[in-house]
Amino acid sequence: MKTHLFKCFCAAILVLCVSCGKDESSSGSPSSPSSGMSGNQQKSRPGKLRFLDRIDPEKYPEAKGPESPVLIRWDFSKEEEYPYSYSQIMSQETDMGEGRSIKADMDAEGDLVFKSEGDKTARLVLQDMKIRMNMKGESEPMIQNMPPVVVQGVQENGTMKTGMSQQELLLAVLFPMPEKAVKPGETAEKPAAMPFNLAGSVITVTGKCRTKHTGCVTVDGDTCVRLETDIDISEFNIPPEIKGTYECCFKGRSVFYYSLKEKAFISGNLALLINMKIEADIPKMNVPDSSMKLPDKMQMSMSMDSLITLKRKKK
Repeated sequence: MKTHLFKCFCAAILVLCVSCGKDESSSGSPSSPSSGMSGNQQKSRPGKLRFLDRIDPEKYPEAKGPESPVLIRWDFSKEEEYPYSYSQIMSQETDMGEGRSIKADMDAEGDLVFKSEGDKTARLVLQDMKIRMNMKGESEPMIQNMPPVVVQGVQENGTMKTGMSQQELLLAVLFPMPEKAVKPGETAEKPAAMPFNLAGSVITVTGKCRTKHTGCVTVDGDTCVRLETDIDISEFNIPPEIKGTYECCFKGRSVFYYSLKEKAFISGNLALLINMKIEADIPKMNVPDSSMKLPDKMQMSMSMDSLITLKRKKK
């Protein structure tokens, strides 16, 4: 159980267990869960974000910025590095049914670096990451150093050259970049999706990411755009062939600051909540040892609530 929870936490840190839809202007955008499908269309009810009150701890002074729309983009035209400190805290609860449940508090610290290739693309490197997990009832924490994780082909608009959508959500939630230029008070919306494995059958959970330009502020003498993003991925369609009760929800809210001068993000905080639940019959099995009693149903639920903080390091 400990190892299972530890792997779940590592996956949550990387946000690689989910995928994000491409821009509407490109092919492959996630469709509505009901389009072209029959079955039971559902929408999971998102819970409350535990760390919501910690996504905007700094109160920066307002600044006079451009009234015209601003295009939020990286500048990868030169070989340059954009280093950030990365930290994450998480509270997780897993219930396996029949009174088997476990709670754990976890945290991670490391570095996240964008390394520009000078050709308008970059690679994202997550390195020197140390994870600590404290389980309820255990006196000693589990500690592990993660190997480096590299995401190649990141473009200036935050999408990927290769179109690998699993990594694109990592980019989309950590560095919100509207598809179009936005002016103060304007909100841009893009589709988003994540896979949900139902005992071997993978369905798609869909939703939207909404990013709002809420004005400009001064951060360490630099004029920055304040971007507030809401993430809600919780709609899905259960095919009629699949029986059982299922819930899946990926919800988040963030506040990030983008430097107009440097064309890079300065800092940001992201509160995330991932809820999953499965209740389904287990296929009957002929077991030679008749004394062994197998459960009739599979019951599992998992809730992961976390706060991610990114801060630009001085070069």
